[in-house]
Amino acid sequence: MEDARGLKDAVKDAINEVSSLLAQEQEKEVKERAKKKDDCDKSKEMSLKLARAVQRFLGREEDLRELIGVEVKRLLAEEEAEPAEDAEEPFVVRPDFSKEVRGLLGAGGFGRVQLVEGEAWKAAPKAFHEKSGFKESLMWEKLVLGATLRCPCPFIMKYHGCCHTAKYVYFKVEALLGGELYTVYKKENLWGSEAHARYFLACTLTALEHLHSLRVMLRSLKLEDCVLSATGVLKLVDFGLSKFIVDKTFTTCGTPDYFSPEVISATGHSFPVDWWCAGVMLFELLAETAPFSSETPMQIYSKVLGGIQRADFSPVGEEAKDLICGLCAQQPEERLPEKEGFDAVRRHGFFKGLDWQGLGDMTPPYRPPSAAPLSNFNVQEDDLNPGFGSVEIGAPSCSQWWAQHFGPQLDGDEFAEASVSCSLCPPLGLCQ
Repeated sequence: MEDARGLKDAVKDAINEVSSLLAQEQEKEVKERAKKKDDCDKSKEMSLKLARAVQRFLGREEDLRELIGVEVKRLLAEEEAEPAEDAEEPFVVRPDFSKEVRGLLGAGGFGRVQLVEGEAWKAAPKAFHEKSGFKESLMWEKLVLGATLRCPCPFIMKYHGCCHTAKYVYFKVEALLGGELYTVYKKENLWGSEAHARYFLACTLTALEHLHSLRVMLRSLKLEDCVLSATGVLKLVDFGLSKFIVDKTFTTCGTPDYFSPEVISATGHSFPVDWWCAGVMLFELLAETAPFSSETPMQIYSKVLGGIQRADFSPVGEEAKDLICGLCAQQPEERLPEKEGFDAVRRHGFFKGLDWQGLGDMTPPYRPPSAAPLSNFNVQEDDLNPGFGSVEIGAPSCSQWWAQHFGPQLDGDEFAEASVSCSLCPPLGLCQ
């Protein structure tokens, strides 16, 4: 009987011990779960803080871009402080308004380019830029052009300097008389020629690579923004929408036919946008129309978001199609120069036989006629904004802003009217 009672007590003790151990284990598990939850909460909190820090960093893009601009201005100031032997005041030019206008090389909502006795002068109306909030774009244009002057590229127009008057900011640039690429193609019916497209695209891509090396995104690439020299060399000429980039920008601008998916979705865009535009440009050179052309912008956007593969490639060869698809990949990081580097573009089958190293010395496949230097330009005064020459420039503080960024205001505003008809002007022998 005592043996049975002893066995029962032993079993009871064992059960109590096991229960105690289970309770301890359960308590330990609860504590571990609590610790894990606490760690998880801390991890989430840290991730949130990190995300906010990243957002703050990205939100400082304008500040960082401003710092880049300050540095560029400092470099330009150093250059101005040490004048070149052939120029008393580099970057600062003083137009001779007694010279006569020979013709109009470009006109649009943001400015006009006049041919003035062998010189090209771009005039940007201060009143329009002041009222529309675009005046800082002129400052960035000046900085970008200054950067290309310090680091030149044979496929970017040469910049000589700027100044401002009561009405305009003036940029003195290279006089390119070969004509806008779009007008040349339309006049000479070069659509579909791979030989021409190969050369013009190679010049464009080389210029874009150079700009990107300077941390500049072009954003405004289209056929009308490519102009030929007197010998037929293609050069990029419009930097009104270009900007220095640190990470991404969210401003929507440009031509709808050339909009990339990330521009339409407003998720932020960077240098890959320019590769997309180059792909659209190649398609247009070969097919005579943009790949996403439609009657309304919304229809264009819908096609762009549907992907380049849905475009009608029937007028385009296989090598060209492959390159276009590589440049116009839906995801920015998948575009050929981003994914495999610019050398992959040079090696692409579409450029087989092209001497990239000698591109600047190559004889272009098209040479503009020299007998009529303005025949490849189709520009009218009607293309300008109404009130182009208004003198209203806002409050006195605005005047101070113009002086701060473009120097002292000069007397005069307009160049002299031509004393003879431009159609009678002889070949002018301008910059090549």
